[in-house]
Amino acid sequence: MLLQLTQVLYTKFTIYANFAVTVVFEFLRRGHEFGRDEWRQVIIAFDLLKNAAVLTDRGLLPFPVIYRQQVEDRYADNLIEQLYLEDLVEKESVHRWAAVARTIEPHLAQVGLSRPDIPATRLIVAYCLYWWRAFVLGYALE
Repeated sequence: MLLQLTQVLYTKFTIYANFAVTVVFEFLRRGHEFGRDEWRQVIIAFDLLKNAAVLTDRGLLPFPVIYRQQVEDRYADNLIEQLYLEDLVEKESVHRWAAVARTIEPHLAQVGLSRPDIPATRLIVAYCLYWWRAFVLGYALE
């Protein structure tokens, strides 16, 4: 089901939009290298993006709804089942996270939520990657 995405909206945080966008794109480029101070900024930026949404032919879709429908609902149950079967949960969680993370952008592109002609859709991809990482870490460390 392809959505006709028309616009990415930064509702409720427009005065912080430049900060959030800069931090989020930096997270995509080199988040694996971040130190404590950079992670603090990332947390703030992604919390701000909870108020972002996309305007589609079917109406307004907030980023948290996109994440839940397109990532968590699709992958969470399977991940949890697989982790319960593992002896080295923390180690295996990285592999399981990465396997799903590699599919997120292609899936979002398939449904029309990641488009090269609308660069701001990279924020949706980043949002989904960030919260998927948080979800997996939460289960791995539980």
